[in-house]
Amino acid sequence: MKQVYYLFSIAMCALFLSNTAWAQVGVEGQVKDDAGDFLAGVNILVKGTNFGSISDSNGEFNITVPNNNSILVFSFIGFETIEFSLNGKSNIIVEMKSSATDLDQVVVSASRKKEKVLEAPASVSVISAKEVESNVSLTTTDHLYSASGVDVSKTGLTSSNVVTRGFNNVFSGAVLTMVDNRVASVPSLRVNSTQMIPGNSDDIASIEVLKGPASAIYGPFSSNGVIHILTKSPLDLEKNSETKVSFGAGQRDLLNTSVRTAGKINDNIGYKISMNYLKGTDWNRDSSDLAQEMAAWSDGWIQLSKQGPNGTVMTGDSVAVVKDNEINNWNVDARVDFRVNDDTKVILSAGRSNTNGIELTGLGAGEARDWSYSYWQARLLHKDLFIQAYGNESDAGESFMRRSGNLIVDNSQFISYQIQHSTEIGSLALTYGADAYLTRPKTLGTINGNNEYSDNIDEKGIYVQGKYGFNDKIDLIGALRYDNHTFVEGTQMSPRAAMVYKIDPRNSFRLSYNKAFDSPSALNYSLDILSGYLPTGIGVRGIGNRGGFNFNRDDNGNINSFYSPYAPGQIALNDITGTNVAWEVFKAGLTAELASAFGISTESVNEALSNIFPNPLIGLKNSLMVLNLDENASSPFIPISADAIKDVDPLINSISTTREIGYKGFLGDRLAATVDVYKTNITDFVGALQVMNPNVFIDGNSAYEALMNPNAINESVLEYDLILMALDGAYTEEANGMIEDDIAAGLAQIPYGTVMPEEYTGNDVIMTYANFGDVTINGMDFAATYYLDDKTQIAGTYSWVDKNKYETAEGILVPLNAPAKKASLSVSTKLFDTFDLNVRYRWQDAFPVNSGVYIGEVDDFAVTDITLGYNLLEHSRIDLSVQNITDNMHNEFVGAPEIGRLAMLRFSHTF
Repeated sequence: MKQVYYLFSIAMCALFLSNTAWAQVGVEGQVKDDAGDFLAGVNILVKGTNFGSISDSNGEFNITVPNNNSILVFSFIGFETIEFSLNGKSNIIVEMKSSATDLDQVVVSASRKKEKVLEAPASVSVISAKEVESNVSLTTTDHLYSASGVDVSKTGLTSSNVVTRGFNNVFSGAVLTMVDNRVASVPSLRVNSTQMIPGNSDDIASIEVLKGPASAIYGPFSSNGVIHILTKSPLDLEKNSETKVSFGAGQRDLLNTSVRTAGKINDNIGYKISMNYLKGTDWNRDSSDLAQEMAAWSDGWIQLSKQGPNGTVMTGDSVAVVKDNEINNWNVDARVDFRVNDDTKVILSAGRSNTNGIELTGLGAGEARDWSYSYWQARLLHKDLFIQAYGNESDAGESFMRRSGNLIVDNSQFISYQIQHSTEIGSLALTYGADAYLTRPKTLGTINGNNEYSDNIDEKGIYVQGKYGFNDKIDLIGALRYDNHTFVEGTQMSPRAAMVYKIDPRNSFRLSYNKAFDSPSALNYSLDILSGYLPTGIGVRGIGNRGGFNFNRDDNGNINSFYSPYAPGQIALNDITGTNVAWEVFKAGLTAELASAFGISTESVNEALSNIFPNPLIGLKNSLMVLNLDENASSPFIPISADAIKDVDPLINSISTTREIGYKGFLGDRLAATVDVYKTNITDFVGALQVMNPNVFIDGNSAYEALMNPNAINESVLEYDLILMALDGAYTEEANGMIEDDIAAGLAQIPYGTVMPEEYTGNDVIMTYANFGDVTINGMDFAATYYLDDKTQIAGTYSWVDKNKYETAEGILVPLNAPAKKASLSVSTKLFDTFDLNVRYRWQDAFPVNSGVYIGEVDDFAVTDITLGYNLLEHSRIDLSVQNITDNMHNEFVGAPEIGRLAMLRFSHTF
């Protein structure tokens, strides 16, 4: 019986195998991406089995399946996995859709039209909506930390300075920041305050970061790259309406609420509204910055004033120097999309934001009080034609400068008109257009002072870019743009040339040449604002550089005169009348100190001093010193010789020329990499505000020699012993039984006058903008992502620049104001299909800073950030973010507060 059973079993197995072999069929096909290019290396499996195949270099494959109704599974790193049912077919074509990897995105920023990032003629990084959604952020800046070549310096909970490839500054507008093709900087000031951009993270479709110059396409503002925030269209909704509500809370008394609602009235009309509210306590102010304010306001109260055509007027109001650092921001944004027909769409949008908090500027900290920013925008898209007009407007509310107490009025406007068209002629794709940027400052003299009625700027440009498909692997790109500027003579030309070699659909190599310009802003040309005062009452003022500055000189070319608040008119250097102005200032201060010390009247002290000291004091000579803003300096002034004082030429465009080699692609099936190597030469580099004119002092040696004259001090009078007791060692910190050395030391410390240019009246120390010469930068940006599987990826970046400060041929040191080396490493994974975990480590090297009044050194630092997300329900999610989990207190810019750990918890629900 057993033998029969075994024979029966063998027979059944043979029959089964025979039927299986009979049912197997061969299937062949080809795999393409969503752009129509063949995909090599795609994994193809018969669902439920281990039988598979791989597509070849032409995307073709052959596979044997159990039957002609089998299901094939196609998977490839960088593309969405799909299941394809044969339904009786034996020859198929499969299209795979790109997933959200940086190398498979479609971008618009590199050429102002859609193209695959692998085919772009510039280095572009993409931050996808999925990455934005999984990152708990307070502003758009928080999404940029892991982008290679991007320098982010946090100056507060929501404030920051951002550039690409260095040369950062406080109050920076160096990188062109756009939202949906609209320049988003604060008008007139041209500063990128991302906390003032209306909208919230839930509305972001992607963020594109274009590194390197882009003037050939964008013209002004773009020599240092572009950050382009693209928002979601309501017409792309899969359902008729959707509302997402998020609520967050965290350390620093943080509360953050956002709402985004979008809907479709019908298939052709859609709308969306985004709102955001944020409240918290900012990081504690930098002690050195606060000390400068305390020195200016010794009683602890800032006296508010308003600068106008007739000078500065006190308002009678005051604000405490030490404040609670509360920030309170809100914004609202709305948009309507109207699809007229299949070829035409009209988009209308508007928004408004309101900000309260501290913002660092080149003249010291400013305090925003109900500073509002608003915009309107209208766009028309018809086939390959794009037309838009938009306007940005600012209202400074009750904002003021903390060092001077000056209230700020800023009702400035920025208006732009643009038209662009694209067409194809055979293998040549052309994009051409024109832009007009109109800046209309309105500050009532509080920012632009005497320049208030001559500060309008018109910038207009035309451009064309051609992309020629030399063959199926090589694209040749050329672009040319011409711009003119109200205050810059002539026309500025910006060319671009590039070659993109598509090694295969997954890898490309790029060579590019760009010549770009940075046009001076309204602030660069028209600034006229008081920053603060020296102890002697001499003002420190920021002045724009429109026509240059020239000093009075003698026949030998040396400075020969100055002005003082203590004497009228122009004063000759080293003249006895001028030097004794300082002598009288010193005696007046000494009189007040002695009257207070001895409890007697100033009249009595004056009489005593007149019996002891000569009038005039013969033999005094002047010395010149420049205000030193370095917070770590041992002395607040730096000596300078008269022949070292240079005239300042009118400000002109800064020109940068960049040559770059780039690679993007997949090294194997799982490793995506991007490498950019570049060399940039900047001519007529424009730096931050710099002190341009010296103060006038008394030379200490000449004072000592004059006082040591036997006829200078009368030691025989009764009052001399009291004066000796009060002054011996008072200024030298060493009592030696004499007062001549102390008086000479005290006299030499008084900045009693200022060397002034011919173009300016007054006696203020002037901080202005200037072209500092030529700078050459060599650098490299690297980014890589390794996909362990469809749930886990490891990403890293490294950026390198050859120096963190550069010396021009004129001997001027120009700091990068950013680290020469920085790196990041992150791991992202999905756990149990519900948890999203991201761990990010970032490090940057130390670097020097020279940015207006903020001069010093930023130490190197490293921080680790962790984000954990959990899908509670199908439409609900909770995210925990801990930035700087080790609480490594650090500064990211001179003058900025120390930043520590920040934990935030966010709950969101979609209706």
